[in-house]
Amino acid sequence: VVALAKAHDLSAVTVVNLFSWRATKPADLKRAASSHDVIGRTTDDVIVEVSGRSPVTLAAWGSHGSLLDRGAAVAPLLDRPVCLGLTAGGQPRHPLYVRAGTELQPYRVIDAPE
Repeated sequence: VVALAKAHDLSAVTVVNLFSWRATKPADLKRAASSHDVIGRTTDDVIVEVSGRSPVTLAAWGSHGSLLDRGAAVAPLLDRPVCLGLTAGGQPRHPLYVRAGTELQPYRVIDAPE
């Protein structure tokens, strides 16, 4: 993430998550979502606040943004959203899965392909 920020002349990075529930394995988050509030009451407020004070907001949650349609719910909250391309499902790609030098592009929610 630091290299990505430097490549785009950004002086700072603040990372926020779609979910307040933290898990090292996506399967654990999915499992928890069936019986717990994995989003949290103030998560959207934090996302709005951080995005509002940033020169750009990199949407980069990868395919897991489809869980609980969370990516689609958060996208309209973002100021000046950009991404590193989209997954086949229309989610903004995670930085771990893009080539170095990938250009930022405007991000907007699109319907996932059928």
